[in-house]
Amino acid sequence: MMNKPSKSYDLYVSLQGNDEWTGCLTEPAEDDTDGPLATLTEARDRVRALKQTGQLPGPITVWIRGGRYSITEPIVFGAEDSGPVTYAAYPGEQAILDGGRRIEHWRLERRGEQEVWVAEIPDVAEGRWYFRQLFVNGERRPRARLPKVGPEPERRQFYWMEDVPGCSLTDSALFDGSDAFRCAPGDIQNWQHLADVEVVVLHYWVEERMPVASFDEETCLVRSSRRSIFRLTDDTAGRFAKYYVDNVFEALSEPGEWYLERDTGRLYYIPMPGETPGSTEVVAPRITQLLKLVGDPDEGRYVEFLRFKGLTLQHTDWYQPPGGRDPTIGHGKPLSTREY
Repeated sequence: MMNKPSKSYDLYVSLQGNDEWTGCLTEPAEDDTDGPLATLTEARDRVRALKQTGQLPGPITVWIRGGRYSITEPIVFGAEDSGPVTYAAYPGEQAILDGGRRIEHWRLERRGEQEVWVAEIPDVAEGRWYFRQLFVNGERRPRARLPKVGPEPERRQFYWMEDVPGCSLTDSALFDGSDAFRCAPGDIQNWQHLADVEVVVLHYWVEERMPVASFDEETCLVRSSRRSIFRLTDDTAGRFAKYYVDNVFEALSEPGEWYLERDTGRLYYIPMPGETPGSTEVVAPRITQLLKLVGDPDEGRYVEFLRFKGLTLQHTDWYQPPGGRDPTIGHGKPLSTREY
């Protein structure tokens, strides 16, 4: 038996839905003339319209039926979408918001004794797509980096900056950022595809990524195309900042590692034991945010009293709610996602 609309103005979203329907039924009617909506975006717009026409006297819940919803661009909530509104997984079902894209059509190559999978991604080569994370069979895989890292204490290592021109360990202000530093000899080299390499600085409470623009082997001076926000010092060690270098082709050497070559759009992956192209799902994020809250605090326009409950978020880089106030994410499962 299908649920009829209640006084609480519940709406429903389903993979079997249709954005032309009312959204007031939990599943399609037998004659396919009505049923749930198909997208979360349309559900947001319906709630917005109810508010604007004064037909929403109280709280509303948007129930999202189980299944995997492919999200190709962030779902944006503004001040006009403020609640109380709850977007929740339907009871007993897993609703997945998926921002990833599957990588297929691998060819096999060899690097020495190792098998390497290679995929051609035209959207990367043409500058329409780039990603810094890769998920294989639901698990995050590391980019090829130096120094190598692992769970063993002896592999929890970083490089340390030797000097930062114009930066003092004692007198520089916290936000006195830099776009250059000197490394210890041998830590950085003039690697192939140097422009693909990122210096990842770990200091204070942040991780700063500084793409390498150039490297002088004689002076060990590294220049970045992006200036750091904070001064390049460590917050506890009394020395210049620690870092590692990420996405280094020459560092691609261990099972589970991958490397993305921006100019050619080639993705390289060293499989784990037992993985085959036919039985392995490889997914890369195609968007950086699934849900985006956009307010204007200077104008007093806040995104308020939205609740996201029980939703599974997958294959994204990070979730960031700018200009929001009183948003809640409750009892969700942010799997295969990186949050800041």
